[in-house]
Amino acid sequence: MIGTTFLRQSIILSFEGEDVALREIGPGGIFVSRIISRYEDSRYRVSVNTLKGKHFDLQLIIRQDMDQALMVDTIYWYIALRGYPFGTPMLPTFGCCRPELGALSMAYVSDLTVWEKIREFSSVRGPGTQPPSRMRWHQLMVRAMTVVVRGWRNSERRIIPGLITPNNIVVPEPDFRRGAVQNNLTGWKKYDGPLSLIRPLWRNIYQHTISHYPWVKDYLERDWILESFVEALGVDEARKWLAELQVEMNANDVDEMGMGFAETLTKFVDELQDQYFMPLALRAAIHRYREWRTGHAEGSLRARLDIIEELSRLYKLDRLPEIARFTLFRNTYFDDADPALLAVFDRLLGRMFAHPKRRSTQMVELSDLQALLTDGDDRTAFNRLVFPHRQRHERMEVQAIGHSERKQVIVRSSIVDKHNSQYSVGEPAGPAEVGLLYRLFLQAGFPKTLSKADRYFVAIDEAEQVIGGLVYRKQDDDSVFLDGIVVRPVFSERGIAAAILTDFCTRMASRHYKTIKTHYFLRRFYEKHGFRMDQRLGGLVRFL
Repeated sequence: MIGTTFLRQSIILSFEGEDVALREIGPGGIFVSRIISRYEDSRYRVSVNTLKGKHFDLQLIIRQDMDQALMVDTIYWYIALRGYPFGTPMLPTFGCCRPELGALSMAYVSDLTVWEKIREFSSVRGPGTQPPSRMRWHQLMVRAMTVVVRGWRNSERRIIPGLITPNNIVVPEPDFRRGAVQNNLTGWKKYDGPLSLIRPLWRNIYQHTISHYPWVKDYLERDWILESFVEALGVDEARKWLAELQVEMNANDVDEMGMGFAETLTKFVDELQDQYFMPLALRAAIHRYREWRTGHAEGSLRARLDIIEELSRLYKLDRLPEIARFTLFRNTYFDDADPALLAVFDRLLGRMFAHPKRRSTQMVELSDLQALLTDGDDRTAFNRLVFPHRQRHERMEVQAIGHSERKQVIVRSSIVDKHNSQYSVGEPAGPAEVGLLYRLFLQAGFPKTLSKADRYFVAIDEAEQVIGGLVYRKQDDDSVFLDGIVVRPVFSERGIAAAILTDFCTRMASRHYKTIKTHYFLRRFYEKHGFRMDQRLGGLVRFL
């Protein structure tokens, strides 16, 4: 490499434009060590340390067939998979390729490979030792196999991404840290149906491990390999692919995988159909909470809610559907609650699973659950569960109204005006309240016509009279349009309209909307509350 720009270019491309001139590297600033390679090439780790303390690690590969068609295809696939625009990359950053030098480079991953961790985990045995928990094995194996499935998915299901072996996969620690990768794509093959992908995962990772370390068999579960497909593809796509796998297995030898795999597959597919699949991140958060609770049995309400919120943040559980947050609270804060309460909680979770497009606040079971909470701490935890975007001091109540056959659930929140008078805000209890709201708009000189797309929130005083509210409608999955806010003239200049708007924005954020748009008029009022002119979206917009 002497006399070329290969090393400098490799650093620039592998480390997001970082440039290093030779004068910045002192004596001994470049160290090269050989890497044991299982492939037909020579591999080296090149560590570069500058005089100012910057450190760069590269993997250098020397091959004699750099210009052959297969190698060129490998490089193209590598660049395509590394640059996949959705989700975390499953390969290290590609550096530089110089066919005339027979060399290519990429960022070096210094974390332990999965096989090194398997050896480490397996070596902890015997009296006086504390072996890694089943959850640590669970995380290691599923995260490792998920990387492979993601690579296959990112190739548009066209290739098996490299040799599937735990020596070629890196899963970083701690467990909430993202960035699990395959070290390289050498040995990739064309995808030829479900068995061409499941066989190497089953044999080279699961069977490989228990064959070399049979005493860990009790820690490993066969269905973890199937979980990796759900983690990578999502439930719906995984179910389709698993159905294809069952068809192919039935057309061949259903027992060819051995070790009860066919029975495990059938059971897993049935469970995926009948109950909520808990993502690995959610399982890990629950496991960590229980570990924390073991050492903090007398933890205060604030401490317990703080650790739940911290775990939600670390494991990014807010990216999951609403049922994930409810499952988290069910298995953490409420885990040791009264059996009668847990039965109602489980019934609510079952309803949420059966109706994934309905919000929990539209389900009567949520009101039933709230009715069983008599302890003040439990009601506070319930509010944090149902209304995570609310401030802790804000009071919320879930009400079920109507006849037993046709109950309606309403979420009431409390707002306060400038005179400390309280009002409740929620969806209308019936057509009469909608009519009163339309009358207020008409009296304010803002005539509106009824529309099936319109949705409403009304503000009610202590006398149960409608004193204001707003009208909005959904535009798409990410945005809503606020069509107007109104308050009875006798209640004007008391900050009620502003309080209604703030409450509305909080509710929309909790429903995972990203923007609220509204009319140009009353621009000064809306701009005081976070709205801005947006030429691209064409109006006043508040980003949530």
